[in-house]
Amino acid sequence: MSALLEYVFDSPSRGIEIALQADAARPEVREVLAETHRRRLDILRQLLTETGLQPSEAESSALSLYAVHLGVLHLRRTDPELVPAGADGGDFQQSVRNRLLPSLG
Repeated sequence: MSALLEYVFDSPSRGIEIALQADAARPEVREVLAETHRRRLDILRQLLTETGLQPSEAESSALSLYAVHLGVLHLRRTDPELVPAGADGGDFQQSVRNRLLPSLG
């Protein structure tokens, strides 16, 4: 799970993903985004369940983590200085983990 959080917070901004979000009013874009969101949430739920979370807690945590992921992408595009990355982002990552996944320590 730590590696996943590092990837989410340290990976370069994915401009195409944010651009697609902004164009979600188009039915064909909305459909692709919805499928992508569902798949990612399923993967997160599965990973969190495998770490020992109960299904309901895994579902809630998966949605929270994914929402943070999308928020970080958006902030990195609109105000890249706001979200720390690399070594500077360690405290931020740990804070997110502690708040959203307290049972995983």
